[in-house]
Amino acid sequence: MPISRLNKYRKIRTGHPTPAIGGQESPATIHTKIRVAISCGDAAGISYEIIFKALRRFIKLEPSVYFLIIGDWNVAAFTLKRLKLNLKLLVVNNEDEIDFRKEKVNFINLNLIRKFSLKDAGRVNALFGRASLESIEKACKLIREKKADCLVTAPVNKKAVCLSKRNFKGHTELLAKLSKTKRVAMMIAGERLKVVLLTRHVPLKRVSALLNKRDILSAAMLTSIYLRRFFGTKHPKIGLCALNPHAGEDGLFGREEKNIIAPAARQARKRKINLVGPLPADSIFVKAWRREFDAVLCLYHDQGLIPLKMLERDRAVNITLGLPFVRTSPAHGTAYDIAYRNKAGSDSFYFALKKAVEMVRNVKKFN
Repeated sequence: MPISRLNKYRKIRTGHPTPAIGGQESPATIHTKIRVAISCGDAAGISYEIIFKALRRFIKLEPSVYFLIIGDWNVAAFTLKRLKLNLKLLVVNNEDEIDFRKEKVNFINLNLIRKFSLKDAGRVNALFGRASLESIEKACKLIREKKADCLVTAPVNKKAVCLSKRNFKGHTELLAKLSKTKRVAMMIAGERLKVVLLTRHVPLKRVSALLNKRDILSAAMLTSIYLRRFFGTKHPKIGLCALNPHAGEDGLFGREEKNIIAPAARQARKRKINLVGPLPADSIFVKAWRREFDAVLCLYHDQGLIPLKMLERDRAVNITLGLPFVRTSPAHGTAYDIAYRNKAGSDSFYFALKKAVEMVRNVKKFN
């Protein structure tokens, strides 16, 4: 990605006024209303449960944050009743009926799932896949129309969605397509550790063939921009993972480091991006945990997610870099095995809400 295109990613839309002259926010803008769109995810899993549990905690702490849930009311009503969750919702049939003066949580009913019972829990269902897909598309439409400021997505089941939309690979790819974004990257952020994945849901045997200098440089650029813009890191330092053991041992264990990864890192440094590596994957995360790096750029899915989920599973948040809006999600799946048994923890979804609000606010605070 040419350096001239960096400005595209600096102009992230938030729906809020810019800070006052001198970088200081007025009291009015500090507590500006933030509207969070929430897509409900797969009805057969724990998505509705974790949304409602997290919101009960969150709305007590954030008086200036409002929520637009997009899903199916029949599923929501079943969840609230079965799990005995007390949460005030205003149910509307379209965005024109949204009224935050009545309730802080508005629920837009897609009305696709007409019947729902316990026997539907934990089963792949094409209708549920279609409903979760339409929930995401509706949320993106609300953001485009400036009726919401950021998006938090609940887990979907890829097989269920694929039954209604072929070749669905995941939220990241779908959101990039809906927003017409060419370059995106997946960051999973915990309290102390942040990892960015260069490749995502691809077979391990294809990773080496997919590596190229352009993608490494693009991911490094996006990571650096987001760390500055959304996390307030003035001079981001990013660690770059090697692919092979011992970073290839000077070509003895593979030449990807010498031919692709190291040259990409040199290009990044020429563009004033502090990208350090490639470093052996068996030691780089210890350095990151000690705060020697602000983030780690990983070459494949499990390379980054194994250490992060081991160390920060309950606080881990998925963030899509490169979109023209803030998007977060919990760093776990649909958990079919515990659906509607009141066993799902809502910490990751709670922190996804918290991180989305923080990122929107940081756009004003640090820029």
